[in-house]
Amino acid sequence: MASISANGSRGHHKFTLTVNETATSVTNNTSTVSFSFKIAPIQSGWDWNIKGVSYNIKINGTNYSGTIPSYNGTSTVTLKTGSQTVSHNTDGSKTMAYSFSVTDSTGQSYTSGNASASGNLTLTKIPRKATITTAQNFTDEDNPTITYSNPLGSKANSLQACISFDGSKDDIPYRDVSKTATSYTFVLTDEEREALRKRASTTKTLNVIYHLKRKLF
Repeated sequence: MASISANGSRGHHKFTLTVNETATSVTNNTSTVSFSFKIAPIQSGWDWNIKGVSYNIKINGTNYSGTIPSYNGTSTVTLKTGSQTVSHNTDGSKTMAYSFSVTDSTGQSYTSGNASASGNLTLTKIPRKATITTAQNFTDEDNPTITYSNPLGSKANSLQACISFDGSKDDIPYRDVSKTATSYTFVLTDEEREALRKRASTTKTLNVIYHLKRKLF
């Protein structure tokens, strides 16, 4: 949660805009944010019932406008509330700008006068990628193990891993791995071991590439 405030230029009233991140969606890479905009007295008794005081709120580029035709001068009053969905960057990060301005065209000494303020809110970074964290060296008789991270967990539709000899295809084919675990052991078939031996027939070592792929839907 974050808030910004500014006093009206006539010194009798204070405006505050509060923004709160209320939910995140890992699947959609979005956050839900709510906001409230309030007026409060600095000095009690400065009330009005006259047109000419308006405000504009901007949340992540979206504008919300309204008027303040009357104010009782003694209590905190909520002028506007709302919520919206905010899309994050491809890496899951997001810093959102928010601001407000009050324009007083009444020319009266008892109204608020003008006010404005702005700020930024860094939202929760939403996890995106599934990644391999370690990969085991192995012989043609071993069953190699990888460790991995899948921030989406069970929300992912599927998670699969393979071993490639040169990065271009799944020479040790993709197989399903647990979406909620952190390690997987390839139990190689006789055919897969033979493919490894054939690939390494002229060398004592073979560099392989592990691939981990995830589907969201």
